[in-house]
Amino acid sequence: MKLSLQRIGEDSICIIDGDLKTQVDDINFSGLNNGMRRASEVLRNNDIYGEVELKQIHRSKIAELAEQM
Repeated sequence: MKLSLQRIGEDSICIIDGDLKTQVDDINFSGLNNGMRRASEVLRNNDIYGEVELKQIHRSKIAELAEQM
């Protein structure tokens, strides 16, 4: 996450999509090691950054099937 954000140009827009609470494929990246969580903590309250938290999540049928992988 840090590597990607460090390479964003001055007039660029970056959209990071995910759920830092549940979308962790590797236990090594959970908790404090979660890059999305850390980015949120560092960038929050900055005028060039914003976050949206969705209250309801709707997943497609293919997403439900992929969960079985």
